[in-house]
Parts: sequence; structure tokens; C-alpha cells
Amino acid sequence: MLYLESVELCNFRRFKSKTINFSSNINILIGENATGKTSILEAINMLGVCKSFKTNKDVNLIHNELGFFYVKGFLKGKEGNNEVVVSFTEKGKKVVLNGKIYPKISLYLGFLNVVSFIPNDIRIVTGESKYKRDFINLYLGMIDKNYLNDIIEYEKILKERNNILKNFEMFNKNYTFLRLYTQKMIEVSKKIIKKREKFIEKLEENTKKYVLEISNKKENVKIEYIKNIDCGNIEKTFLENEEREIISGTTLYGPHKDKYNIYINDWDVISYCSQGQQKTIALSMKLGIVDMINAVKENIILILDDVFGELDKKRQEKIIENLKIKGQIFISTTDLTLIDKNLLENSNIIELN
Repeated sequence: MLYLESVELCNFRRFKSKTINFSSNINILIGENATGKTSILEAINMLGVCKSFKTNKDVNLIHNELGFFYVKGFLKGKEGNNEVVVSFTEKGKKVVLNGKIYPKISLYLGFLNVVSFIPNDIRIVTGESKYKRDFINLYLGMIDKNYLNDIIEYEKILKERNNILKNFEMFNKNYTFLRLYTQKMIEVSKKIIKKREKFIEKLEENTKKYVLEISNKKENVKIEYIKNIDCGNIEKTFLENEEREIISGTTLYGPHKDKYNIYINDWDVISYCSQGQQKTIALSMKLGIVDMINAVKENIILILDDVFGELDKKRQEKIIENLKIKGQIFISTTDLTLIDKNLLENSNIIELN
């Protein structure tokens, strides 16, 4: 099993230059707000999924507009050491593993599996459908490389099909050409939907386990996968709505419209649950993802950024109990009194000023 031994930052967020060493177990970053705790966690996330958990614009990560940044991670394991560098310049983003440049970032993803929990992650419970699909795609793609390839293929087909629908007159109303892309979309949609069904089923099982534990068996969770289109009727649905799609100029059906709904004790979490309950579910979903990844892979890192806000003492204690079995963990906090004493004794404390 690999673990992150150290990280080197250059022109990244708050740091012009910074190197930090870690332990292979639990690392706690302590400091006031604006001391760079989240910047370090973002950098670790970058080494795993090659993007920030706070912004989609890599240019926003550059320190003082210096034109570039890089994050370098040194990984240690039984089979030897590894060096990963994720860099960004005006030419784009690049990933290098042990001197090998990856022509596509998607080919690298899955080497180092990072699961992060940040305050904004409540969006995977209460947010728009887009956040829920992004959550599924990120972590199912981490577990199953074929699914990641399916999503990449689907996005390409969707873009081309939408272009045909939007400019149908320009394509001389070529129904044969449109239906060629429709058939491609149907084939890849079936694969995506079937994998999402299994993913949601296992995610619900794992999430339910953690929510019951954290809530002292008072809260039962249900995650309902809402498919925009059913595999059994997919060909019929596309055929019957072909003219509607031509008029609207866009693809109205497919996995790009999927979502899920969440319930506690049969109550909708958005309308009837407190922020503490919603945060419990979001965190339990991330812990459930860790279990799913651990079942098929090693090299996993769990990031918990400001995890204890809005949670009562009992829920905090239950979360900490469950963290003790999770491999390499990074926790940020402004107050060490929020952390269990036993956990502190076994942790590497990193103070930031």
C-alpha cells in the first residue's frame, strides 16, 4: 500500500513554496482561518483527481498570478517509491508519474484514490442534479476505469448529437446521420445506467450503515436513483421524441439528466432534515465511497476539511470512532479540543501559522 510521504507546493494557492511531511496514518492540520490548511488539502486532492475541490478553474489556484503552479507528491510503499507531479501553465494541465507524461489525464486517474469531504459537500445531498451526477461520475470512475471511459465517450456523442439537432437544417434534415448518433448514445447509455444502478445500490447500503452508527440507530437512509430514461424503453423513447428534440435543438433524454433523491426515515432530506442531519448523510456517503474503493483498490487517502461544524458532540464522537479504520487520513481544524484525545495521541499534528 502506498502512502503520501510528503508534498511540495510551488505557486499554489497561499504558498509560493512549501514542503510538508506526513505520517502514514492520521495527519491533523491545525491553525487559524487563512493559514493555508485547505490549500494543502486541495493540493493533496490535486494529486489524486487532478483538480481542486473548491474551483473548476485551475488558473484560480496560481499564487499571485505568477503564471504557473505545480504540486509534487512523494509516495512510499512496499514496492518502492513514486513521484507524482501535477502542473498547470497557460498551455494547460499536465500529469507526470515517475518521469512519464500522461497524454490524457483520464489515463492517470485511479493511481492514487483521494476521497475528500468539505463543507460544500452538502450539495451531494441537497444540491442540483449536476452535483449529484458529478459525484457519481467522479467516484464510480475511480472504482471502474471502464465507466470513466464510457462517460468520456458519452459526453463526446452528446456534444455531436446536440450539434446535429441544433443545426438540423444545415445537415439537410439528415435523419440517417442523426439516428447513427442516437444508436451510439443508446449503446453507451445502457452501460452507464446499469453501472450507476449497482453503484447507487451499494452506496445506499454503505451510507445506511454509517448514518445508523453516527445517529445512534435513529436515522434510516434511502437513496433513490432517478433515471431520466429506462433501459427497457430507451429505443422507443428516442424514436417517439425525435421531432421534439429537433425542435428544441438538444438531447432531452439520457444519463446526462439522471439524479438521485435521499430520504431519512422516509422524509425528504431537503425539506425536512436539519443541516446537521444533511451533513451526517454527506459524510456517510463519502465514508461509504471509501469502503467501496477499499474493496477493489489500495492507495486511498481520506481528506476531512472542517468536518465537525454543525455536528453535535455525540455525532462527532461516532465519526471519530469510524475513522480509526481508514488508512491515511488528513483532517483540518481550528480547534484541537474538537478532536478525540485518543485520536490526537496517534496522529501527526501539523501546525500552520
